[in-house]
Amino acid sequence: MKKYIIILLMLFTLIFTASVSHANKQSSIAKVNIDDITYNEIIDSLTGESTKRPIIKISWEDSADSFETDTGEGVVQGNVVHPATKYEIYLQNISELGDKTLLTVVDSFVKEYEIGTSAWLTPGNLYQIQVIPVHYHDRIINGVTSQVKAEYVINNIDSHPKVIALTDYNITLEAEGKEITVVWEDAGTWVNYDIYYEKGDISDYKNMSGKIEDIRDLSTKFIDTDKKVKLKYIIKTSDIKSGQLYSLSIRPKVSNINGVTVYVNPRTNVEEVTTKVPFKIEAESDKYIKLSWWGIDNTVGMSGESTEYSVKRLQIMRKDTNAASEQTIATIQGQESIDIGYYTDLRTEDKTNYRIKITYSKMENGMEKTIYMYSDWEMYDPGAFRITPAKPEVPELNGMLSKDNNVVINTDNYNGAFTINKTTNVVNIVWSVFERLDYSADDPANTIIQDLDTYYDIWLTDDVNLLYTDNDLCIEANLYVAAEEGKANYVQNKSGTTIGFYEQYSQYLAAIRENGLVTGYKMKDLEPNKIYYIKIVAKKKLLNEVLESEAAMISVYYDSDKTVYAPPVLSKPPLKIDELKADRVKLMWRLSWWEVVSSDDVEQDWYNQIWLINNDIVFTETVGAEKIYLNSQEDVTKLKSKIDLVNLPKYTFRQINLGDNIQYEMKTLLYTDVEAAILEAQQTNANYSLEDYIKSIKDTTGEINGWEQLITKVETADKTNQTIYYTKDKLTNNTSYMFIIKTYRTIVNGDEIERLYCLNPTTIIATTLIDGTEIIPKPTVPKLYSGETRDIEIELKWEYNTKMEYEIKINEKEDFNTTRDYEFEIPTNSSDPNFPNDGENYVLTVIDLLPKTEYYFWIRSRQKNGSESSAWSNPILVKTTDILPNPINPPGGIGIADITDPIGETYITVEWTRLLEDIASEETNKKYKVKKLFSYILIISDNSKFLDARQIEIKDDNVGSSENGFEIIKKSLIKVNGLESNRKYYFKIKSKVSARKGDSAKVVTSESNYSLVKAVKTSTNNEYDANVGEFVTPLPDKTITTYANETLTYTIADGERVINDILKQDEYRFTIDMKNYTTTSSSGKTTVVSKTINKRVANIPYEVIETLKQQKMNFDIVMDDMKISMPAESLNTPILTRAKQLGGLKNYVFTVSTPSTTSGTSDKVVSKSKELSIMIQTKHGNIDEKYLNGYFVISYDTVKASATTTATTNTTKDNVSPNAKSYKFDINKNQWIEVPEQYNSYNGTIIFKTSELGRYGLGGI
Repeated sequence: MKKYIIILLMLFTLIFTASVSHANKQSSIAKVNIDDITYNEIIDSLTGESTKRPIIKISWEDSADSFETDTGEGVVQGNVVHPATKYEIYLQNISELGDKTLLTVVDSFVKEYEIGTSAWLTPGNLYQIQVIPVHYHDRIINGVTSQVKAEYVINNIDSHPKVIALTDYNITLEAEGKEITVVWEDAGTWVNYDIYYEKGDISDYKNMSGKIEDIRDLSTKFIDTDKKVKLKYIIKTSDIKSGQLYSLSIRPKVSNINGVTVYVNPRTNVEEVTTKVPFKIEAESDKYIKLSWWGIDNTVGMSGESTEYSVKRLQIMRKDTNAASEQTIATIQGQESIDIGYYTDLRTEDKTNYRIKITYSKMENGMEKTIYMYSDWEMYDPGAFRITPAKPEVPELNGMLSKDNNVVINTDNYNGAFTINKTTNVVNIVWSVFERLDYSADDPANTIIQDLDTYYDIWLTDDVNLLYTDNDLCIEANLYVAAEEGKANYVQNKSGTTIGFYEQYSQYLAAIRENGLVTGYKMKDLEPNKIYYIKIVAKKKLLNEVLESEAAMISVYYDSDKTVYAPPVLSKPPLKIDELKADRVKLMWRLSWWEVVSSDDVEQDWYNQIWLINNDIVFTETVGAEKIYLNSQEDVTKLKSKIDLVNLPKYTFRQINLGDNIQYEMKTLLYTDVEAAILEAQQTNANYSLEDYIKSIKDTTGEINGWEQLITKVETADKTNQTIYYTKDKLTNNTSYMFIIKTYRTIVNGDEIERLYCLNPTTIIATTLIDGTEIIPKPTVPKLYSGETRDIEIELKWEYNTKMEYEIKINEKEDFNTTRDYEFEIPTNSSDPNFPNDGENYVLTVIDLLPKTEYYFWIRSRQKNGSESSAWSNPILVKTTDILPNPINPPGGIGIADITDPIGETYITVEWTRLLEDIASEETNKKYKVKKLFSYILIISDNSKFLDARQIEIKDDNVGSSENGFEIIKKSLIKVNGLESNRKYYFKIKSKVSARKGDSAKVVTSESNYSLVKAVKTSTNNEYDANVGEFVTPLPDKTITTYANETLTYTIADGERVINDILKQDEYRFTIDMKNYTTTSSSGKTTVVSKTINKRVANIPYEVIETLKQQKMNFDIVMDDMKISMPAESLNTPILTRAKQLGGLKNYVFTVSTPSTTSGTSDKVVSKSKELSIMIQTKHGNIDEKYLNGYFVISYDTVKASATTTATTNTTKDNVSPNAKSYKFDINKNQWIEVPEQYNSYNGTIIFKTSELGRYGLGGI
């Protein structure tokens, strides 16, 4: 036999030598993978602030060894193909434009690595990673042998496979009024970002309805004090309310850089912030101060509650210096409390604090429920108010800033005139200097001086709302006017006295709008067809405070023919009829729309509604013409594509945004009266028309002239289109009316309130229906939204109209022509919980989808009792989740089967516990066409590397069968035959889940990792050794206790079995005994081993803790002289919420350690101190607890505690007398602090309660 082996080896050597007789080049690896991007949460013990320490987990795949010859000088040729012996891992921070550096070198058997555990990575940065394989050849030059790296098949190392990972980033949120400022690390220009936000505590960005896309160019870039490049964006959307909790996430958008794939952590990074109630104190006069509030919402909602609370009252609270409590100085009831906006109070001689308290209420089940919101405290400092800058004075448009008498100046070239240069498109803004009394002690005459120790912020924008928000987004910030600063342009009178300043601007802050909402601002050149708003604020520094003047605000309109108006001309909104009834008419108009004007129009009128015929626009209804409303940029783009290129240059388009502070007046006229007035006027002017009549009434106003003030708001369900609705009721049936609406804006300049009206009102004529007419509403395109998404089903939502029916189409691609109908039924029984209610969102669950698949959905409505249908909606894209459970775990309870004779000479019998999801699928699969099929894959071999292993997949349809020596008894029980006697076999099992619809070829699968490797011997002569020592990897007990380095560690290894025990037993405590280290022999005898234990660690799976919470049990840890007992529910902490947001909860780690002696600054003698800490482990980082949500109890055994100390004790017969005291170590004060305790004389224990983790000990023993 040996001869045959030798001959075979010789043949193999000859064959191999014949085919390879050289030193080979090194191949590159085939691929480098990003397996996970995660982080550890690091909390600063001094500041309490947290930051992320990123971790990138990589692996790589080898390619085949090269047979190309290494032709390097002196390389010794051989007859062996050299595989890689090492891997060099290179890292390059491309966000910081760093160099590629060698991170580490690992051995050839290593195929994965964690980057960030030994070297810190920067949060929110892009890292490019390369893994370069290496092997060496002998080189002989001049008789000297050395080792050199083998040449590469691909010489250019930069061309080897690489990958880029974007590390997790820190998000910082600040709220001021209704604005939320977001700051995060900037990864570089390659990455764009989307912001998601939602009211309430939301852990997944996919459940957030607010979204602002592509914000990189809208954000401010800066470098913080740690020299990190960051981005800042301010959210100012109208759906942000004051005093509310908001959840926010930022999602990066990048797929590849220069062809290299970029990986991003797919998990949600969510932070929370509460917006503030705006409140400030201003100087009103010499005797009074003005307490102002603004932008407070009429209604507020609470997360989880469907209806909102309405404002009930507002109270002004004052707290005088050294006062023990605050007092209410005024209460304003009802809605007007927030509309009034200010309250005056007498100035005091002392510093005084003020704030406001708003009460909101609603009725629910006959009971009134109330909630409160408070502003921050603001301080009135009489010394500071004495030198608060006065409001800057700005001259009227084309007016001059001058105090000289009889001055004749050409305003076109005088820098003290407020003008717009229509040739260069430059605005010259002018304002007055701050003049005040000279309060210096050496000037008793109270001389008026020009205070140049002042600086200014200047706003120039097309968004009026920017002027009313407290922010620093201005066109000129901190413009210092002192002479030494050299920045200001002075306006002086003839005597050379500075009377003001001027600045010239060719650009303004342009609002960026999406769907009618302002999402940011950018600088643009000044241009016609715009209303511009200007605001100037004077500022002075006082110690650490900044004192601001009342703002000077003005507005100008720069028209298309470059005519400048002041006050500005407002546009009139296009009116439409939304609904007609016998006694009422519902009108609608938009806050944002587009208009077009033709150069052929002498009147230069702008139109929102036009008609298209023969590839050109007409402005009156024409037979055969297509009616078009210009409501969006998309409408304008489509229209331009249909206009003949020859005609297009004569049209100018503009977007109109009325803004949030627009108000309305409406006049209702019988159309018969209008016709009579027109006929009468035509007696003297035959050309008199309806337009002339409208112009004749445009300048009237007020109730005395028949105008009514409209109270309107944007409906919640229509925020995207920003549409206003108003219903005029108490009308006569079958009667024609003309409705005339005027827009105006209220501008407050000091004590004066001015109304700025549009030039012409907008009108519409409507005729009410005859009584009894059946009203069949016209179908409108439903707005389709996605709700919760799962693996094989998703939710669709839309507002339901019970007079409509709905059709839905579905497709895996955005192609309407290949869609298929999605069949569904709407419940008709009103008692059905899914029965639709008119005007409310209907939620449809779409089932039988495949996991991890994109689907497009379209919807349209059609009349139930009519023939009209709406157009199909735009498609929405919904992607199902990974197949659930995700991640799937290997089965638990793996071991030798609990049956008679589980092991024989030629077989072993293995069993395990089926996944709970597998058992549940037996019922759920009956309801779906898409089935989720669970199976288990067992692999067994006679070697631990699983070479030449046998494998079997256990599925529902092969239970009871035999194949390849495997006898499948049950889905969780298998007999492996055909083994050799008295041989050790290794096996492991993993879980698999597949989703498939019918006989479809497309199958989505997910597999777990393999379980721990386990080993067992077959028997000899029908006897087998059950000694645990025979297991290379022992079959795990439910719990494992180990000892090393003076640390006793208790681990629950099989959580499922422990949970089963908890559920079976009627106990109220789950106790872990860690008094001593014990060992158990093969015969089952337990022995206490004398060991020094300075640390005790208990690793408890998250699922076990959750089970204890559900059972309302206590969790106890017993040590030699101490016992800790905590209600499991006390672990429901904010830190746990944070850990859930990270995802992948794994274990609780409870650590009780004996620290080195700590006396601090006190003279107390404290013995046997113990430090208690709790850490929550997740797949993406670990977080430490500091406080529990409730008390836990610490019990000290004073007898055992005193037995190991030399301190003098005063003992009774059996225990220490109650001289013992309990102490907690205060880290900040560096001393022991006594905590209240109780003494149990029966067993000699000191007992005390606390909710704070930390270091505790005993004194006085």
